[in-house]
Amino acid sequence: MKYPYRCRCGHDWDVYKRVAQIDDPETCSECGSLGERYISSQIQLHGTKVEEYEYNPAFGKFLRGKKSRDELAKRHGMIEVGNEPAENIEKLAEQNRKERASWDKATEEALRMAGEMKS
Repeated sequence: MKYPYRCRCGHDWDVYKRVAQIDDPETCSECGSLGERYISSQIQLHGTKVEEYEYNPAFGKFLRGKKSRDELAKRHGMIEVGNEPAENIEKLAEQNRKERASWDKATEEALRMAGEMKS
């Protein structure tokens, strides 16, 4: 597998090695100090070409850009925060206000009845 490394001097390089060797240290060819393995958004598939992917925690997998993410979100009935049409937000806010008023009225009625029972 291909693993990206970075040194304190700013030099980046890739190392191909087996998974069993993942913890073996790698030395920077520029300054000679030990480099650190880091997580890259580039992954290599089947030893062919490198593609840009992003890990999306909402879906728990790597996705191939915004178009792929949007298609998957649509299939799951999800919408990206901030992309909701304004009229839908207004409708939801009005629905929430009505529900809140209904709960407030029910709470007041329950409290009134509880007060009458004490008397």
